[in-house]
Amino acid sequence: PTLSPPASPTFLLTAPEVTSTPTSRPTTEAERTHKTFSFVVLGDIPYSEEEAAYLEAQLYQMGIDADGNPSIDDLFAVHVGDIMSGSDSRSNPCHRDEYRFVEEILTKVSPIPIFLQPGDNDWTECEDADEGWRHWKQSFLELDKSWAAHQNLTYSASTSGGLSSAQLARIDVPTVMSPYEFTGMVQRQDKRRENFAFMHERVLFMGINMIYDVYSTSEREGRMEDNKEFVRQQLGLRSDLQLRAVILFGHAWYDDFFDDLREELTVGLGGTPVVYFHGDGHEWYFDDEYYGSDNPFYVMQVDNGAVAPPLKITVYGDDRPYLDEADREDANDELIDGFIGIDRQGGTDQGYHIFIGAGAPFLIALGGNICQPDAPCGMCEGDCDEDDDCADGLVCIQRDEFEPVAGCDDPIVNMEGYDYCARG
Repeated sequence: PTLSPPASPTFLLTAPEVTSTPTSRPTTEAERTHKTFSFVVLGDIPYSEEEAAYLEAQLYQMGIDADGNPSIDDLFAVHVGDIMSGSDSRSNPCHRDEYRFVEEILTKVSPIPIFLQPGDNDWTECEDADEGWRHWKQSFLELDKSWAAHQNLTYSASTSGGLSSAQLARIDVPTVMSPYEFTGMVQRQDKRRENFAFMHERVLFMGINMIYDVYSTSEREGRMEDNKEFVRQQLGLRSDLQLRAVILFGHAWYDDFFDDLREELTVGLGGTPVVYFHGDGHEWYFDDEYYGSDNPFYVMQVDNGAVAPPLKITVYGDDRPYLDEADREDANDELIDGFIGIDRQGGTDQGYHIFIGAGAPFLIALGGNICQPDAPCGMCEGDCDEDDDCADGLVCIQRDEFEPVAGCDDPIVNMEGYDYCARG
C-alpha cells in the first residue's frame, strides 16, 4: 500500500559538526546526561506468504501504540537474517523476486530505519550462492538508506561532511534526528560493506556478517577474519571513550570467532557490558556465562518472527531516574547491568503480533481466525469469522478471494480468502 508514515518528531536536517579543536571546555563523563532510547530486533521471517503478512503487521505496529495512534518509540530496527526458508541440500532457488518482495515490505512499511543482516537461507543455501549474494546486496546492502528514500529524503555522502573514519567514530548519533542524518553517520567496512557501526548515547552498535553454515570453509574463515578486523578497528577508534555498552548483531553463533575476541570484549573494555543478538536457531535463549560469570558478556537468540513479536530493547539513561532498577526489572524479561532492558513483548505466549484491536489503514493479516469475541479485531484487521469477532461498530467482511474492503487499502501481502473487520 501507499502509506503515510506515522507522525514523528521535528527532525534536525544537518549533520553535527566535528572539529579538532573544541571551542569550549569539553563535557566530562560525570557531567554527561545519557538519554533513554530503544530499538527493535527481529529475525528469521518471512518463510512464506503468510509470514510475509505477519512481517508487514509487525513493522506497521512499530509505529503505533496499543490504541492505534501514531507513536514512534524506537530509534532503529535490526533484522538478524533469513528472509526465506532454507534448504539443507543447498537447493534454494533464491529467485530475484523473493528479495525484491521483502525489500518492498521493509522499505514501504517500516516507520524506522532498518538494518538487515545476511542469513544462510538467503545466501549460502542458495542453489547458486554467488547469485544469491548478488541478489542480497542489490536489495539489502545499506538498507537504511533505502528507508530514508522512502521517507522522501535524499541520501547524500555529503551528510557525513567528508569526515574520516576516525572522526565519524567520535560522533554520537543524536536522539532527535532525521534518517538523512542517521544514514550519514553509519560507518561501513570498506572490504565488507554489509558490516556497519555507529554510536548512540555512548553505546557502540556493530552489525557483522556472521553466517556459520557455508558452501566454502575458506570463504567463512576469510569472512570471520574480516569481521574480527572490523570489530577491533571500531573498538580501537573509541578506545579513549568511556563506552556504556557494546551491542553486536549477526545471524548465527560461532565459538571460534568469539573465542578469538575474548580479550578485546572483556579485559580490553574494562567491564563494559557486551551484548550479542542473533537468530538462526529460531528459539529464544539467553546466555550470560560464555565468558564466565565475572565478565559482562551476554548472548541472545531471537524467536522466529512468525511465532513471537520482535524484541524491544531499552537502554535506560539518566533522564528517567524515577524508573529505578526494580521498575526496570518489572518492565523487562531480562535486565543487563541495571540499564539494558530486554522486553520479549509476550514472546511466544503473545504470538507474533503486538497489538490486536489497534486497527490499521490497510488490510493487516494478524493470523487465521485470530479475531475472537474476547479479543476483537479493529478496523482492517483479520482474520475474523463473524461480527462478534470485531470491535464495536465493525462487522466481519467476508471474502472469497481478494475482494476489496471499503475503508481499507490493499496491503503488500493480500491474503486470499482472509476476512476483515470493517464498517458495514
